Amino acid sequence: MMVEQTKTRRRRGRAEWLAGTLMLALLVPGGASAQDAPPAADAAPVAEAAPVADAAPAAEAGAGAELGVDVQAAVTTEAAVEPKAKKVPYRGTNVAYRNAMSALTLNKSADYTYNPFYVMALDLQPKWWFGDIFNMGLALNISGELTEADDTTYANEAVIDDLKIKLGASKFYTIPVLKIDLGAKLDFVTPTSKLSQARTLILGLKPGLSVGRTFELLKGLNINYAFGVTRNFYRSATPQLEEPRIAGATGEQFLALSGKRNALWGLSHMLVLGLGITDWLSFSTNVGVSISYAAPMGDQCIEIEGVPGCIEPSDSPNATEQRKRYMMLYGAEFEAKPWGPLGIALGFETANPQLNTQSEYEAPFVNRYTALFLDLRLDVASLVSELKGSEE
Repeated sequence: MMVEQTKTRRRRGRAEWLAGTLMLALLVPGGASAQDAPPAADAAPVAEAAPVADAAPAAEAGAGAELGVDVQAAVTTEAAVEPKAKKVPYRGTNVAYRNAMSALTLNKSADYTYNPFYVMALDLQPKWWFGDIFNMGLALNISGELTEADDTTYANEAVIDDLKIKLGASKFYTIPVLKIDLGAKLDFVTPTSKLSQARTLILGLKPGLSVGRTFELLKGLNINYAFGVTRNFYRSATPQLEEPRIAGATGEQFLALSGKRNALWGLSHMLVLGLGITDWLSFSTNVGVSISYAAPMGDQCIEIEGVPGCIEPSDSPNATEQRKRYMMLYGAEFEAKPWGPLGIALGFETANPQLNTQSEYEAPFVNRYTALFLDLRLDVASLVSELKGSEE
């Protein structure tokens, strides 16, 4: 029995991790958009401990990326680092290959149980510009865990993330005198992942706004703040299970009692700082918070056959505070460019619930959810330019 409970906690932790950390997929330069991460619906609530001791770290695609702005655009210092060239419509198209491991993999005695984690991931982000402001793109992440996975159905399974359709307006307005650039985006999240399909996701909408300013420091300092809103549409209030865990529960009773509730709404805040140190070396760091609002259980008393009386729901549609779920996000990296189209990044990412399994605040920055990563990033537009130049 204890073994089954432990396995269940691990699987649940991996699922929560995927939901919260397929989030930084691109929170860092070369990563995905800061608005791509699931809304962390199942992260621990304010007054509730994180339910998993062996949860995986934020490593697959990045730990906090879906927070309302394209962080790659926010932290890169291309204007200061690279000479101006003819703009091609597919600029910003990137392919990234990631190797990541949990920080606690290096220390067997760091937690109650030892659950090593090592993953490889491929991130694809085609992009097309319509002029200098408006752009459209796709984002898809495919990953595979090399250690013994807790959340897959068979060994060495390739995990496909949700396909995201991204619309953006980059620097659509600059505030005079202050030189602050405004940006906006709207992402459509389609349920191509098994996780979203199990949660009965139909479609996710993620609009976001960002404000940023670039300063003349070294090769360019960029400070960017992003605010995002998430609205998810599900077929049911809770994820689907093969069979009810509560005997006799069917229909609405099953949906109300079968487990964690999906997040219908979410808010996110992210602060990103990027610094170009030399022509080939840059540094970026970010900190953020994602707040999700779980689906209400309703205010009706639930009657179950064979159980005397009725069961009162733990909250109601008006009990907003009880429906909140928090996810804290941190990250930092150095990126070197030994060759124009190629970037090599080394850093860490963390996406953790607010509370740990002892109902205490989780340690910031480095904890059981922290991942160390090494990325190889290929800028397709720069590669094409290099190849054309060599032909000439």
